[in-house]
Amino acid sequence: MLEYVKVAITLVPIVRDIIKAQSGEKEFDIEDVDIQSSLEQHLREVSNWASRIQFFGMASAMDTDGTSVPLHFHTTPRRFRGKLLDEAVSDESQLLCGQSNILILGDPGAGKTTTIKRLAIRLLSPSKSEEDKFNCPLLIRMKDIGEDETISEHVIGKIGLTKFLKNDVSDLKKRKRYEFLTLSGKPVINQVASFMNKTGCVLLVDGLDETGLLNFSNYKNELSSLAGLLSNPSIVASCRSGDYDKTFEHFDVIEILPLDSPQIELIGRAWLGDRFDGFLDTVKQFPSEDLLDRPLILSQLLFLYSRQGDLPEQPSSIYSRLKKKGSCRYVCNEL
Repeated sequence: MLEYVKVAITLVPIVRDIIKAQSGEKEFDIEDVDIQSSLEQHLREVSNWASRIQFFGMASAMDTDGTSVPLHFHTTPRRFRGKLLDEAVSDESQLLCGQSNILILGDPGAGKTTTIKRLAIRLLSPSKSEEDKFNCPLLIRMKDIGEDETISEHVIGKIGLTKFLKNDVSDLKKRKRYEFLTLSGKPVINQVASFMNKTGCVLLVDGLDETGLLNFSNYKNELSSLAGLLSNPSIVASCRSGDYDKTFEHFDVIEILPLDSPQIELIGRAWLGDRFDGFLDTVKQFPSEDLLDRPLILSQLLFLYSRQGDLPEQPSSIYSRLKKKGSCRYVCNEL
């Protein structure tokens, strides 16, 4: 049996118990809802999305675990860090220890989405680390969330309970706010928190910045409110460094560090094997060698070299192309 099917089966009775225990509505019949099917579908989608890395130009996807590495993070965002790199550095293995909710910052192409994918794979693995405090992932890709949809509403949809949501507020502006949505007589955000507290699920939020300015503020406030209701910190979200401009309550903020030489070599040999030495010799001929410390650009250069056995005369043109409006975000989403 696939791992996500096993996980879905174990979650079903917990969901039913939570809703029944808090429901004062006689007509609320949780048995009519195929919770298992909804959870299986979501976890299957998470598994398929997380296991693949592909960007424009690649005929087929690459395996995420096989072509990426755990990144390092600084526990102080770059803009507040000063010139000296102190010892406050963490790595991917610490992100699921349940000690704090985490906001991952990074520039375009730094590896934010790939890190979220790696965490999802880890959570769905039958052989989790003993340090992991969570059972399975709930994933929100912010670019997929509906314009008038709240995060809590989106999560409830993944569980299969959307038809039981209620909003009796007539003010259209308030109808878009999570505070006025209820599920079985309780605020929906409280129900999501109960589900996460009792199931050991972790909420992975990819691309918090991929919304409009107003929506970004609303979603940030909702995540902060949800985090405050959790008995164990269980949210990991990602956001572009440039969009982090205010305190994020109930979250520790970390920022992805550039790849170091050992990480570059691990990724390079995963793509090219023994041909990586030739790749390095080629890259050293150009002034763009410093571009290798960003996973996205490194992967694109490795991809070009794997196809052509060489690199364009101006590899830095790749970086220029990524900086154009829209193209960088598109490729980053794929990575």
